Amino acid sequence: MKKNCLFQYATRQRIVEDTGLITKEQAQELWEKYQENIKENWDSISSPQMVIWTDCKNNTDYYTVLKEIEHSDCELVGGKFYKTTRSLIT
Repeated sequence: MKKNCLFQYATRQRIVEDTGLITKEQAQELWEKYQENIKENWDSISSPQMVIWTDCKNNTDYYTVLKEIEHSDCELVGGKFYKTTRSLIT
């Protein structure tokens, strides 16, 4: 299994998990592990963010976002996350 992914889950207060290179499967396991936690911390004070990057060559190569939940551009509705869309008004 190729280790070419990075995972990070952070709130405004702290970094909860920040990995080096891991496999896509490991990243997905972490994504699932923190699902309930990010829902519990879903507010503007915590402002949580969870991301999986892929196609990374080293521990600082944040290349392509595979999945991302970020408080500033997502909504939590009925226990599921949705990206909000923005459109120009003027």
